[in-house]
Amino acid sequence: MLNDGLADMIGFGRPFAGNPDLPNQIKHNDPLAVQDPDTLLGGAEKGLTNYPLYTP
Repeated sequence: MLNDGLADMIGFGRPFAGNPDLPNQIKHNDPLAVQDPDTLLGGAEKGLTNYPLYTP
C-alpha cells in the first residue's frame, strides 16, 4: 500500500495489544487474537502481558 501510494503510514496499535508477535502472524497469515478492550488501559496486572505468542 505504501509503495502504491495508497497510504502514507499504516498503524497497528490495537492489534499489537493482543498479538505480541503481530509481524510474524501477518507474515504467515495466522489468525489474530482479539484483545479484551476492558484491559487495554486499565492499569491492572491483567492485559498487555496476558496474550501469548501465536501457536498453530
